[in-house]
Amino acid sequence: MSNQSEDKQISKFNSNFSELDRYFIKRLNYVINNPTPEHIYELFTLDGYISFNMIYMSPIALQFVFAKLKSLGVVYWYFKDNILEINFNNSLIELSGHVRISYAISDLNIKIYSLEFNFSIYIRTKEESDFLNAFEICLKKCDACFHLAFRLDFNSLILNNSLHDNLDVITIPLRRLNKEGKLNKN
Repeated sequence: MSNQSEDKQISKFNSNFSELDRYFIKRLNYVINNPTPEHIYELFTLDGYISFNMIYMSPIALQFVFAKLKSLGVVYWYFKDNILEINFNNSLIELSGHVRISYAISDLNIKIYSLEFNFSIYIRTKEESDFLNAFEICLKKCDACFHLAFRLDFNSLILNNSLHDNLDVITIPLRRLNKEGKLNKN
């Protein structure tokens, strides 16, 4: 794809997935459990991103995340409708929320430009709490690397998205401040 803003079409979905969305979610589930560079870049654009509750990462960081999840005892993880299911030490953690995918279309080729998953966490055990804390730390490391390496084009962002979505992205630094006006250390 020559330009990220070229021929970009956005597909938003909740529980009513289109056939295209289901096809890409099926491919996504394969890639997040087999995150080789080849698989990742067959599915995502080079300039794409993934967001979990406003914690951003490059798709290539799926390799790091998957390795960390494996070290924590995850057998597999996958999206099912608006739920991310994580099979962890013979139990199932379900992160329920809202999935949003943006597609980049060029020359009859469709790839995922962005995958955003905003979810709620319901913790049942101390083991799940410890796992989710480690998962969050892993994602935050990816977030730091992402913002050091990724050049966000705010003009393109503002012109190609709704006002609500623009405010969401532009105010990320403000929302990460604590009550004293300092960045949260988590």
